Amino acid sequence: MNQRRKLSHERALGFMLILAIVFGWAEIASATDDCDCGEIARFSQGDLNLDGFVDQQDLSRLIENYGTAPEGADGLALGDLDLDGSVQMTDISRLIGFWGLTTPHEHELPSPVIHVFPDPTNANKPLVAPVVVHVHATESRLGRNDLKPQRALFEWSFGDAPGRQVVPDPLGEPGSMIDLSSSQQGFNAAYLYEKPGVYEVTLVMTNELGGTARTSIEFEVVAPEGENARQIRYVDSELGQDSLEEGWGTSPDQPWRSFGFAMDQASNHMVIRFRRDRIFPVFQLDARNVELRNLILESYGEGARPILHWKDSVERGFILRIGADADTVIVRDLAMTSDFVNAPFYDPERGGERCDGCSSIEAINLNQARNVAIINCSASNTEKMIDADSGNKYVLLQGNESTITRKYQYTIRGNDYTILGCRADMTSRNDLMRVGLGGARRVNVSFCDFGMENSRGSTEVIRFGTVKFGVIHHSLLTGAASKVGHNNELTKFFLMSDCSLSPRETDFGEHHLVKLSYNARDLMFRGNEFNVTKHDAAVFINARSSVTDEDEKDIVGVEIVGNVFKVHPNSEGRYSRLIRLADVREPAGDYDVRKVQIVGNDFTQVPALEFAPDVLMTLPESVDQICGNALPAIIRERYPYVELTAESMVTAELDFRDLQRDPRMVGNVVASVLPESPVDGDDEPKDDDD
Repeated sequence: MNQRRKLSHERALGFMLILAIVFGWAEIASATDDCDCGEIARFSQGDLNLDGFVDQQDLSRLIENYGTAPEGADGLALGDLDLDGSVQMTDISRLIGFWGLTTPHEHELPSPVIHVFPDPTNANKPLVAPVVVHVHATESRLGRNDLKPQRALFEWSFGDAPGRQVVPDPLGEPGSMIDLSSSQQGFNAAYLYEKPGVYEVTLVMTNELGGTARTSIEFEVVAPEGENARQIRYVDSELGQDSLEEGWGTSPDQPWRSFGFAMDQASNHMVIRFRRDRIFPVFQLDARNVELRNLILESYGEGARPILHWKDSVERGFILRIGADADTVIVRDLAMTSDFVNAPFYDPERGGERCDGCSSIEAINLNQARNVAIINCSASNTEKMIDADSGNKYVLLQGNESTITRKYQYTIRGNDYTILGCRADMTSRNDLMRVGLGGARRVNVSFCDFGMENSRGSTEVIRFGTVKFGVIHHSLLTGAASKVGHNNELTKFFLMSDCSLSPRETDFGEHHLVKLSYNARDLMFRGNEFNVTKHDAAVFINARSSVTDEDEKDIVGVEIVGNVFKVHPNSEGRYSRLIRLADVREPAGDYDVRKVQIVGNDFTQVPALEFAPDVLMTLPESVDQICGNALPAIIRERYPYVELTAESMVTAELDFRDLQRDPRMVGNVVASVLPESPVDGDDEPKDDDD
């Protein structure tokens, strides 16, 4: 299988804080009639001695049986918590996930609540096909006040026929697809209903205790006929005529000719279709500010997408702008480009510096619009694919692709963005996607394939800042880092799950895969694959800030759970500090990193620790847990796995024996201790205690 496209989470440790008891309990119980179902539930969560608490005694029992192969449901009591027929790291990880917890009681179950937009109960505004329905679950209750939403699982089903809305699987085999009707996860989601019918949106919610509940909402999507009918207009740049005489524009046989004329005639409840295999010149005067309701821009005919081609001599502008008062607008199957990719541009943002090979034309600008969908569109030779300001609400970006050489392909601000199956590749001095700088709430990036060449050394593939309820899920991120947090405003409740992250060998400068900046709370990285090729960390703190309020600088609640870390050989064959959540090289200011947990990760595909600088993790002295990890081989037990720091100074170096003694660091397993070759004529290496 193509390694770039494969997520190896099936071989990962399987630790999922939020999936702890999603088993078929009735089926397990029926296999052993003498076993109490309640006891099975408690066994499965790690309470192996049934004393009502998951603690060191349960871990000790599991370790005693480590490597054995108990059979059937009886194996639960011996430590086979996932019933795969063996007691191994996955079981340790599961037990650690329930450390200090017991079986959830009824009052600890979640109470899911679905918020739907547009409101399906509004009889004055029926849902007319095709229509995008947006949902979120951030008003749900988790079951207990101390539970965290980024640890919960939100699974959405939209009740549509399979295969109607699909996107390529960026982590699967070539040609494999993901069905958006049944595969979306996260705080928010969105779905395009093409056909009329009665549909049911279902939310299954699982909290970190393993408590599961579901709820659903049923609504009707009506056909575009009768009082809900839309006018349909056709545009063909070769065969059409820009005329208001009766009949022109109303059929493929009598189409309008130009983009500008068609947009001048656009009105509420209209569909404008552009002929495929045609190029439509766009000039600055054609770039209308669309402020309409229930408008669809799409294609018809056979061949490649119709191209909206910026032809004006003006070097700044946008091909399509969807502005204030626009509501329920769909743009799909259109391509956008310009001629300015090789033209010099004098950028005022860079002090008037000449920027060769740049364009300053935006493909689509969203300005305080509501319920907008950009689907299966493309952009090339433009400054940005999507530029969305903070006034936008309920936006779906699905299946879009772009190749852009300057600045940001996406700037996302506002509320309720769902970004599904988009693909982008670029060489840039700026971030590929900027989310929330200026404010955003509920942003879900899933099933995307984003790659970039890092030409400056300080850019990111995705930068999440000032976002509340953000998700990056099941995506392939190649190139520069992804960054979470922002100097000036708070980022809270963030989840990166089931992603594959890799640098590019041609990247300039830093190779950190995830950067954590300031003002961040409650961040979880779960089930990802981190592919490291150089010295730099997979996850690290970006220790710079311009903030003066010390409390606002803090990073509180970083959970790195169930990930796989791989180090691929490079010219030096070395690595250092795969996780660096503290700065040991120079003072980092007055920021603080608190509530750090490193749980259930797989480091076994990392080369053996051989050289003194090779430290697996550098963490703050206040780290809460380093538990249930599969650690790489070491040449000697004395070489440190973990550095602990305070105020930019190393305060402790912990080797495997130290990890076994520290109560915060239980259940870790080392792959092996490799023999060390004699040095300077010694028959065997000296013990540091001698």
